[in-house]
Amino acid sequence: MIIHEHIPVVAVPASKSVSNRLLMLQHTAFPSLRLTGLSESADTRLLQSLLDRISRSLGKSGLVELDVRNCGTAFRFLLPFLAGREGAWRIVGDERLRQRPILPLVELLRGWGADIRMPEEGSVPLEISGNPDLQPQSAFVDIGGSSQFLSALLLSLPAFGKEVSFRYAPDAASASYLRMTVGLMQALGLHVTATEGEVRYVPGDNPVLPEEFCVEGDWSAAAYWWAWAALQPHSFSLLVKNLTYSPWQGDTCIRRILAPWGLRSVLTADGALVIKCAPPLLPDTFRLDARNCLDLVPLLAVLCLLSGIPSRFDGVENLRLKESDRVEALRENLSPWADVTFSDGSLRVVPTGTPVCGPVSFRSFMDHRIVMALNLFSAFVPVSFDNPEVVSKSYPAFWEQIGALVRKA
Repeated sequence: MIIHEHIPVVAVPASKSVSNRLLMLQHTAFPSLRLTGLSESADTRLLQSLLDRISRSLGKSGLVELDVRNCGTAFRFLLPFLAGREGAWRIVGDERLRQRPILPLVELLRGWGADIRMPEEGSVPLEISGNPDLQPQSAFVDIGGSSQFLSALLLSLPAFGKEVSFRYAPDAASASYLRMTVGLMQALGLHVTATEGEVRYVPGDNPVLPEEFCVEGDWSAAAYWWAWAALQPHSFSLLVKNLTYSPWQGDTCIRRILAPWGLRSVLTADGALVIKCAPPLLPDTFRLDARNCLDLVPLLAVLCLLSGIPSRFDGVENLRLKESDRVEALRENLSPWADVTFSDGSLRVVPTGTPVCGPVSFRSFMDHRIVMALNLFSAFVPVSFDNPEVVSKSYPAFWEQIGALVRKA
């Protein structure tokens, strides 16, 4: 495909969700696996550094402290990993991490024989006396707080060499990320089977691996550019590089969700070409069951507000349990222009009709998704944030790319 000079180009980062799972599998099953194109996100770099430190500390005496900051993924993924590693480990994190759920995973691991101590039950700091003789057992896993509870357990199983099955509620939020975990393990030849509401791991001979495993582009990050294109007043094209078809990332649904905004997209050898080529045919009210695309909710809520339509997102009970309380973050930041309510697991954002006049200053809540979503306002007015650098958690080049796109426009 020939890319014409007048078509702006952005390059999304590698998927941090895929990168983080592959890093865990590298340490539990495939130490010789060569990973290329790992995410440069702060979360992935943190997890990689923690895993490296754990490897260097094995066999040494003394308590090893690991600061996971506000990275819920590292917190959950490392818990079963450390529970089965000889050594004394202490996990600490920041204040927001203390409010994020972990107790169901701790209690399940204790049932396996893990020695986990928490001065404040259900929160960091916690201490682990690793037990290499940990005995994984089949169980029902409550993933109501996070699907990462089950992903963390699955990613740890290759190190134990035991057949285990887990049952879970198949309609739980973010089950798409569980499917990502299963898909990646299967792609590496591990014996994992999945049916509705159950996954099973069976140990076996490790497969012959490819020379390298290259991480695909991040559709959660790419979704921003679909929303940006949707707000353009006229015909518009944008090439989003580093994107391919992904069987694992649930946020590929952005292509379908934003079709009413007149968007279509074509996957090419160069990436995804996003084209606004038709007038919007917006609904009177936008409604979405968002349990499998929670990360898109702030972005879609802001897009609907700026498009002048009320929105409702169902199945989003866990929206309060992310890097910030995203319901409160949206309510505070959008209050001049919308009524934001939350009840029975549904979020509603109703425009008040107040025009958007700039410049506008937003509070980041130290949440990368909130900042990126609110930056859609910059399509109309100048915006600023108290902590714009938090986008590095998932998209380190975001501000550089948005600045280049605006200058080109």
